[in-house]
Amino acid sequence: SSAAGLADALRRSGRRVGLFTSPHLLRFSERFRVDGAELDAGSLLRIYRRVKSADARCQRPASFFELGTAMALLAFADAEVDDAVLEVGLGGRLDATNVVPRALSVITAVGMDHQAYLGDTLEAIAGEKAGIIQRGVPVVMAPQAPGAQRVIRARAAELGAQLHSVEFAAADEEGRASHHWPLRLAAAIAAQGASVLGADEAAISQMRHSAGWHPPARYQWVEGDPPSLLDASHNPQALDALCDSLLTDHRLEGRPIHAVFNVLSDRPLAELISTLALRLGERLASLGVPTLATPRGADPTLAPEDLAYTAPNVEAALARARTLALRDQGIVLVAGSFQLLADAVHQLTGEPRDPPVRG
Repeated sequence: SSAAGLADALRRSGRRVGLFTSPHLLRFSERFRVDGAELDAGSLLRIYRRVKSADARCQRPASFFELGTAMALLAFADAEVDDAVLEVGLGGRLDATNVVPRALSVITAVGMDHQAYLGDTLEAIAGEKAGIIQRGVPVVMAPQAPGAQRVIRARAAELGAQLHSVEFAAADEEGRASHHWPLRLAAAIAAQGASVLGADEAAISQMRHSAGWHPPARYQWVEGDPPSLLDASHNPQALDALCDSLLTDHRLEGRPIHAVFNVLSDRPLAELISTLALRLGERLASLGVPTLATPRGADPTLAPEDLAYTAPNVEAALARARTLALRDQGIVLVAGSFQLLADAVHQLTGEPRDPPVRG
């Protein structure tokens, strides 16, 4: 979301902007955008063939993400963009995007995520994230826990990189969590980054007040009977923020919530479901845990039986949640992994998607 907001603010300033993000939700082409538009299939195929030809001459085959990064850099070079906004894939220090010289580094909020790869403490993970800082290149840093902040500040000082801290409050003056503060935080991060890069203040303001830059499945409201809310929250921090929003969003008006939720197997499914149930209380009228269309999905039977029911697939869970929501004038909440959200977005909006990959 921060990358998309930054690209939007720069584009509104009259620049030609490339945006590379991951993972994609419905289509591989979502990862590659020039001035807000996805690359067309023909261009993608031509670029892929060029990258794959070069890869065949290398001693070590590139990974999927490395191929995608190379494709993005080639696409943006061909499009002669003024700015390229590249979202880091995993960590930072050893990430494929880190080969690129830059005018700005951005570090969003560091949380306990991908511990198997990045370390099992917040400080260790922050050290990996701080690996994107380059000597003399300014850094925008989101609000951090004290341990993570110390690591990032020390790395920036070591490399003489000017640090710009984002000022942000998740709550209003009365102490209530403001309407979906993660998206507002992303806009604040993007605004700070765009300002450092010299974007027009009017363009930055337009970005902050427009919903046009919001990526799909990030607190996405889908009108209908019943309405649905889609959010790819799949770790404890994101789920807490989602619950803050659900309890203060005027569109819900105290309506019952019928949830569909699951995550990948490396996530604590039972713990996350317990968090949902505890935070939402009586508002959580039902919770379905479907089997995901990926072998990496968490086993639905690990869900606490007193809090959730299981479903054979996302379609079945979504159908049941919609039926229940129609009966009591509730809303449908779909949250969790991107694999789950991809199925839900496609079914609820009719957005086209890539066919499943076989083999």
